[in-house]
Parts: sequence; structure tokens; C-alpha cells
Amino acid sequence: MFKKPNLYRGLACVFAFLLIMSVLASSVLEENRIMVDQTFKTNSQLIVSEADDGSLYTAFIPDDDFLTDGKLDVSKDEAVHRALGIRISEEGSVLLKNENRALPLSKTAKITVLGNRAYTSNSVMTGLKSTSLQINPTISDIYGGFRISTMSPGWASNKTLDFKYNPQERDGEDLAAVVPNFTDSFKEYGDACIVVLGRSNGEGADYKPGAEGVADGVGSRNAMALSTKEKNLLKLATDNF
Repeated sequence: MFKKPNLYRGLACVFAFLLIMSVLASSVLEENRIMVDQTFKTNSQLIVSEADDGSLYTAFIPDDDFLTDGKLDVSKDEAVHRALGIRISEEGSVLLKNENRALPLSKTAKITVLGNRAYTSNSVMTGLKSTSLQINPTISDIYGGFRISTMSPGWASNKTLDFKYNPQERDGEDLAAVVPNFTDSFKEYGDACIVVLGRSNGEGADYKPGAEGVADGVGSRNAMALSTKEKNLLKLATDNF
């Protein structure tokens, strides 16, 4: 005859084992939910939204311009995306004139690198330091002392509507606040100046369009436009190189 304490201990061990296995199983299934859905023809996720009338819908309905007989016309959809891709490529490309044979740089050129994003992790500087180029140490030390943030709306808890972007770029005044005569270093490292400007982004969110998506004092018409400090930094480069 089993004693009750032993019975309770046995049941507790069984329940604890089942709990641990269920937690492990749920983690494995969550990581492989796409494969599970494909195998068992299930849907582990369902995105729903509320329409103005309070009803729910689960399907995206394209505009009439993309429909043929009430169904999505892939050829029309692809044509629009192709045209948009071409436009983005055209507007995002700049043809540079190689005046005075500035390029290519000599393998031992002495250069100056400006811009926060040149000094972030996995940055442009990582690649430049792997070459035989000689990089302005005065400027590198100044940027090394800055706390550089490249926060994007995708890293802001997906609160796109509340996110106001600030590239947090530094201009000449900020550099001079650290080393007043920093421009003197340009004489020795003046073969070329590389200015790195950019925007960060993440998953699940995007920049809010227009001036409303820009933090106060940035001075740009939208998050993708150059800020006042970025323009000042470019002028610093053009005035000295």
C-alpha cells in the first residue's frame, strides 16, 4: 500500500516534468512555427485590424488600379513596384566628377574622416583601418570621446507615431569644443576628406513623414533630409579640402 506522502511526491514530480517539457516544446514550436504551419496547414499568427465601422477584416484589399475582375493583377502590381524602384535608384544616385584626379586615393594617403556614422560599430572606420591609409588621429580621438547614438524608430518600441528623429550629428563647433584648433590637423591629413552621413532603421517601424517626424532643433524638413549640423559638417569639409 502506497503512503500518501510518497504518492504526492510522485505526482509532483510528474507534473513538474510535464511542465518543463511543455515549456521546452512551446519554445521549439515557436521558433519553428513557419515549418509547423506548412506541415499541418495551420495558422499560428493572424493579423487583424479594426475598420472605421468597428468590424474586423483579415485581408488587404488593393486599390482598383491594381485589380482585374476584382482580383489582384500581378502584372500591374509589379509594374508599379518596378517604376518605384527605378525612381528610388535614380533619385538616390549621385554622379561625382573626379576633379584634379582626387580618386583613386594613393595606398598611403593621409585622410580625415568626419561624421558620427563613420565611428559606430561595424563602421566605415573598421574597413579603412584595415588598409594602409593613414587616418587623422586628432579627429578620430575626438569622435572616440563622443557618445554616438544611431537610434531608429525600429528600436523605439515600435512607437513610430511618437518617434521624432535626431541624427545627433556633430559639426565644427562641437569638434572645436573638444579640441579648439582641430583644423590644424587638416594640413598633415589633407589628401582627402571622407564625410559619412546616414540614417539608421530597424524592423517593425519607420520614420514619420514630414517635419513632424523630426526632433526640435534638427533643422530639416523631414527625417531623410540633411540636418543643419550635417550641412555645417559638409561645409567644413569643402572649406578645408
